[in-house]
Parts: sequence; C-alpha cells; structure tokens
Amino acid sequence: MKLYNIEPIEKEFPWGKMKIVFIGEKGRGRIYALIPFHAEYDPGAQDYEIAQTRSGKPKIVRTGKPSEGYIARISTYGDYLRNDHGELRMLKANVPNVRIIATGLGAFGEAGRLGFWPDYLLTIKPPYPVIFHVLPTRLKDYWLVFLEKAVYKLYKEEFASFEETMGIVIPMGDDYDDIDKLLPKQ
Repeated sequence: MKLYNIEPIEKEFPWGKMKIVFIGEKGRGRIYALIPFHAEYDPGAQDYEIAQTRSGKPKIVRTGKPSEGYIARISTYGDYLRNDHGELRMLKANVPNVRIIATGLGAFGEAGRLGFWPDYLLTIKPPYPVIFHVLPTRLKDYWLVFLEKAVYKLYKEEFASFEETMGIVIPMGDDYDDIDKLLPKQ
C-alpha cells in the first residue's frame, strides 16, 4: 500500500529510540495513539502494510511486495474556534473499502474543552474512487478523492473541472455520513 499524509518521527523512549506515527494529541481532554513505524521511510514506496505488534496493536511495516490501497492519516485539525469541532465524513458507498486502524483526538484550550478535532489512521482499498468530506475546525471544507495513482484534495468550486478532466462526479449531501457512525473502531 502507498502512504498518504504519513511522516514518521523518531521518539525517545526509556528503552531507546523508535520511529512512530503520532495520531491525536497528548494531554487533558485529548486522546492519542502511537503507531510504531518499523520500516524504512520512502514516500514513493507501495509495499507498506498494517501488521500487529506482539501485544496486538497496529504497526506499519514494509513487506517488499507492492499491494493496492493506501494507509492514510486524515486529520480534521484547523484553526481554533470556541465550541467547534472537526468532522470526517465518508461516502456511504465506500464503507467496504475503508478500515479505521487508530483514532486520536486533539483539542483546544488547556482543559481540552473549547473544541476538538478527530485524527484518523485508515486503510483504503479499491475499488476507486474512495471519497471523504473533511470538515476541519474553522477552515473551508474539502473532499479527498483516492484513486489508484493519486489522491486529490478538492474544494467545491473545483468539482466541475475535476469532473471534466477525470470523468468522476463527486456526490453531495446525504451520500455522506460521519465516519464514526459508518465504521467500527478497531
């Protein structure tokens, strides 16, 4: 699988250093997940997979065999706005194509009570297109369209051009629902 919006960081632990993908935020009113990244980082590689640690938690590895799909991080983080929250919606027809690997939650304010934004680590499999509607806090909403060869970030005013160029119509309205309602968490 390919990576989308994933850049591992090296973190120091009492027992040593390890590359991880950090989902969400640490602190009061927040939830975070550390996903071990046991692979050489190559943004162009297509052989990443989700495996399990000895304790049964997810980790990212490389298999040496390319496979279809994406491992994607989608965050709804935006600018601070009191009592606002981000939301990730997905096309209902794409439910069989998507699996939630890990979730996190970021928040605004010291106590984390002034607003929040979900953060997701997902696997996305064909058939394509797989479409998400991202509603970040206080920023303009956009759509992510996952195709076999690329991922497109589109704003509503770009739909006509995208449809003309790619031949893909972006559905609107009731075709989407909150990802947390559609998919069980792992």
